[in-house]
Amino acid sequence: MHGRVEVDKPGADPGGSPKRFLVAVLTKNDELQIEGCLESARGLDADLLVVDSGPTDSTVDIARRLGAEVVHYDYITEARSRNWVLENWGRRYEWVVFLDSDERLSPELRDEIASLPRPDAGPKEYYMCRHMFFLGKRLRFGGHQEVWVLHVLHAPACKVVELTRTLEYVRVDGDTAKLHHPLIHDNKKGLSDWTRKHDFYAVREAEDRLRGVALEQPVTEGRLRALFTKRSSPGSLLSCWPQRSSCTATSSALDSWTARWGSCITSCTTCGTRFSSLRTSTS
Repeated sequence: MHGRVEVDKPGADPGGSPKRFLVAVLTKNDELQIEGCLESARGLDADLLVVDSGPTDSTVDIARRLGAEVVHYDYITEARSRNWVLENWGRRYEWVVFLDSDERLSPELRDEIASLPRPDAGPKEYYMCRHMFFLGKRLRFGGHQEVWVLHVLHAPACKVVELTRTLEYVRVDGDTAKLHHPLIHDNKKGLSDWTRKHDFYAVREAEDRLRGVALEQPVTEGRLRALFTKRSSPGSLLSCWPQRSSCTATSSALDSWTARWGSCITSCTTCGTRFSSLRTSTS
């Protein structure tokens, strides 16, 4: 296990019946937005878990004041942090709702999540539609204005698979479905932090590509860019996973992709197959 763990108080009783909801938030120096994130879950009757990776501000104090359990886990990648939560807390709950510190549940989405059926009576995981805000204004164009994220999870039926240090997807054993109301993504830290964060991700992704990081297996769930690993290497092979066939295509053969409502439609020019990165249909 990676990371140093400090548990402030015990979570749900692992020996009892699973509780309904855990809201889990990964943080580091998020004092400007952690309160809005946690407050948006009020009314969900959820336990709150803040997984912090070394703050130098008041994030932890604010989270404790709002009743959250706070643990420390050294951040390496999103996939490892989320899997750590699923493995150590997930089975104590029917549903784990992952939020970023700059995300908020809309009241309508919170109520929709509260009314979810038990996992054995319906889908095992749910997508939320993230509405993106930038510098206080909602993005309405450009392909990222609405992004579907698979962040309402039933721990026994899923695992987050790490492709690179910046790309991951959720492997699901069962059906998925979409929730109807928006998840609000609105970073309050300003433009300098936005630039710093994206520089950090860009450097990591470039380093991974230079090392030739390849797909572990065909991708059926998760981030859209996960389909395009090793794009800088023309000879790299990608499997035409919809057919599970012997068809292989170079990265240059994946000729076009369109992101709208979280659906990524791609043509394999080797065999002509068209496919989507999401199992569920778009509306």
